Amino acid sequence: MDWYLAVLKNYIGFTGRARRKEYWMFFLFNYIITLAITLLQLISVVFIFVVGIYYLAMFLPSKKS
Repeated sequence: MDWYLAVLKNYIGFTGRARRKEYWMFFLFNYIITLAITLLQLISVVFIFVVGIYYLAMFLPSKKS
């Protein structure tokens, strides 16, 4: 979970590169959270806003360059 938070703390800092482990752990946690939120969305329509906000918030950090 520290790798996920490290990426979010460096959200706007475009200098440097992420280590391989940091990238893949962020990818794993992001995938798990996205899967959980999507399953909640299928249960209730109320969560569609949560999914939209999460996708917008994770748009920049999840892009691979």
